[in-house]
Amino acid sequence: MDRSKFKGGSVKSIRDTRKDAEAKSGMSDRTGYHSIDEGTNVFRIMPVHPGNDRPYVPFRRSFLKCNAEKWENGERTGEFEVKNKSIFISTIHGGTEQDIIEVYCEMVYQHVKQVCEELKGEEKKKKEAELLFPIRGGKVNKKYQSGIQPSTSYMCYALKDGKLGRLELYSTWMKKIEELNIDEDADEEAAIDRFSDPEKGVHLIITKKKKEKGAEGFDYILKKREFSPTKFKDWNAFIESERVTDKQLEEFLTVKTLEELYGDNVYRRNDYLMAVDGLQRIDEENHYGIFQNEDFIAKLKEFDAAFPEESEEEGTHGENVDISQKETFKKDKDNETMNPDGEDFTIWSVPKLRKYIQDYIDTNYPGEALPAMAKPKLIEWAVLVEKEDDLPFDNPSDPTETNPLKAEETKVVEKEIKKDKTVKTEITPEAQARIDKLKNLGKSKK
Repeated sequence: MDRSKFKGGSVKSIRDTRKDAEAKSGMSDRTGYHSIDEGTNVFRIMPVHPGNDRPYVPFRRSFLKCNAEKWENGERTGEFEVKNKSIFISTIHGGTEQDIIEVYCEMVYQHVKQVCEELKGEEKKKKEAELLFPIRGGKVNKKYQSGIQPSTSYMCYALKDGKLGRLELYSTWMKKIEELNIDEDADEEAAIDRFSDPEKGVHLIITKKKKEKGAEGFDYILKKREFSPTKFKDWNAFIESERVTDKQLEEFLTVKTLEELYGDNVYRRNDYLMAVDGLQRIDEENHYGIFQNEDFIAKLKEFDAAFPEESEEEGTHGENVDISQKETFKKDKDNETMNPDGEDFTIWSVPKLRKYIQDYIDTNYPGEALPAMAKPKLIEWAVLVEKEDDLPFDNPSDPTETNPLKAEETKVVEKEIKKDKTVKTEITPEAQARIDKLKNLGKSKK
């Protein structure tokens, strides 16, 4: 027997075979998206995953043309292309107080206001609409074309024709769902959402129909499925038909939670980089000049620090993030920032973490403010707070050496800076190099 002919298979071939089979078999820990087809669409909203508390989570995004890496079967291809990408907004998905796209849009509004300051009446209105079209969008040949202004919708899991998928609901629809949750007899809101309750909930029906009188677009009508005595012998039979089955719940447990996909800690550096790349393209195409604005450059510095290189992972709405912040933080049992006997800060929201740390800072570091940072770094600081250890400020003020005269001098300097509009924001060579790199990102790969 020539045993040299027999070899073990490569790990790569095993992984590639599995991914190929999963792709062809529809096997994944992520589901596809349900579409709203013309006519009647019947959905059964799924409940919250165990350990979570929201069946619907906000999804705020902007569409920007940017240089993005191609992915295939969940793997990077190494190839890039310029295309429209849906990009997370960090205020909702990263726990930040501001988002770079929203800051940019606001500055464009201010710029356009100054440009049109001396115009009046219809001329002013027309010029503003023209200059703000890339931001606000509008109709082109009777069809609406969106701008880069972020919008908010809501995501949930739902069954349609027995198939599990993600369903996007617009803000006006969510208001209607709230109305449908009002008990007509008691004239009060139901305690439990009647659409996501797996036991006593009912189906949500969304009817899509063309607008009347030749108008462009569609109308959407939302209603709940009602009991019909001609179809069901009694109320219990109706509720039983609406119930989510054990098999459907078992499948539901195999997919990522909404918090993992759309929560307040899914924003990554890659989302920020793509946002900056897309904004630069808009800025150059429309000659807004925002990237030469000192205040905007200062904001770039803040965001660059908040999402540092070491936290870079593929963002894009959680589609390509294979490990959670929690797993990343806990993988090193000897990590000096771990506190296994204390709070599990990985499940805390970013706003809650920031408040917890800031309260400690207010008590122990008067006059200091919590710097901008991503969630992994916030978790490290929270552990230090719990241990009552020193916080690693770059240049912390010493509360034992408070000097009222120094404070007054600082106020005077700040006053002078505000007066002098020509003062330029300093930017480190490293940050400038990254901005320059972003500016040229993809030009050689188009």
